[in-house]
Amino acid sequence: MDKPQTPNSIKVGGAIHHLSDRSSKKQRTMFEFSIKPSQIPTVLEQLRKKGGEASWVVFMFYTSRLSSNTDNDCPNLQFSILKGKVGLDWVLLGPRNIADKDLINEYITSKGYKVKEKEINEVPFLRVKKGDIAKLGLAIVEDFYKMPNDADVGLLISGFSLSFGGRHLN
Repeated sequence: MDKPQTPNSIKVGGAIHHLSDRSSKKQRTMFEFSIKPSQIPTVLEQLRKKGGEASWVVFMFYTSRLSSNTDNDCPNLQFSILKGKVGLDWVLLGPRNIADKDLINEYITSKGYKVKEKEINEVPFLRVKKGDIAKLGLAIVEDFYKMPNDADVGLLISGFSLSFGGRHLN
């Protein structure tokens, strides 16, 4: 019999990812955890409290929202710490993030947030530093991309350990 899930429990399951570190040019292997969209604020708060400079989290999910610019259906939403400040990043590497750049920029500004274009290690991205970025992240996932709040969202973490219900993930 399965153990009952608590609101902040992590479903252990996922995939292995092999990522290139653009600053060191080394390969990293990371495990993708699964969470629910409603847990985004909890993850973000732990990033804020436990993360250091260049720590980050990436939420990966599939959307049924169609794009006229790509058939890729997997956007990625990142939060990171840059210059001591947690921000929401729309990283322009994946096909869906690139295709949706203008729509996301418009959506974010329509919610009253200020977006800045940045580039680090030859990677362009949009960044939002001020305001309730957890609420904005949830709105992007649930409102813009129409993800149900009980859907599985992939999670990668770097630079800190995430804790849920007494378990530490990193």
